Order: sequence, then C-alpha cells, then structure tokens
Amino acid sequence: MSPERLSQPGPDYLAQRHVLTYMEDALAQLLEHKDEVEPSGIAKFFSEYFSSVSQGTHVLFREFAFVRCTPHNRASFLRLFWRCFRTIAKNGDLLTMKEYQCLLQMLCPDFPMDLTQKAASFH
Repeated sequence: MSPERLSQPGPDYLAQRHVLTYMEDALAQLLEHKDEVEPSGIAKFFSEYFSSVSQGTHVLFREFAFVRCTPHNRASFLRLFWRCFRTIAKNGDLLTMKEYQCLLQMLCPDFPMDLTQKAASFH
C-alpha cells in the first residue's frame, strides 16, 4: 500500500480512484446479465468484473462515454488498442485516417470520428 493512500481520507481515495463509477457499472452489468448469473454466482461476477478493471480489459467493446469517463479507462483503451493492433503497419506502411477509425471502432463501436481527425491532424 502506498504511503499516499494512508494519508488520504477514505472518501477522497475512493473518489480519486473512481470506485463509485466502477461500482455503478458493475451493478448495471449485473442487471443487464441477471438472467445469466445465478444468485450463488454474484460474488464471482463482481470478482471477475473487478479483475477485468484491474487488467484493463473492461473497456473492450464498450461505449465511448464509458471509455472516456476515467483516466484508468482511457489508459486501458490505449493499451488494448496497442495490444490488438501493434503489428499492423509494422513494415512502415502508413494507415489512412479511415483505416485507423475502423480499427478504433472494432474496440469501441461508437468511437467518434472527430477524435480520429484531430489525431490525424498532428502528423
């Protein structure tokens, strides 16, 4: 445990880590999949959810509003994108903006085109 954690009041630490965001999302996911989860499997569901948050895979195929809502989600999305597509254009081939947009939308179906356009303008 970091010394910073010990000096921070509990509510501040939880807010900084966006714990409420993840609790709300975990509950929403549980309700969405309630027909698939047995009452005895609820603890396992939460365990798997928070493991996916820790591993950064919780943003895969999620809506952009969720991807951008916390710093951890944004960093997780970038890592996922890198892991999934790092071998594309490895030979020095350049991708078009539309090709990048297609790749982004494979991971986040509603990824906004304007962000891809802004990123492309920095080359």
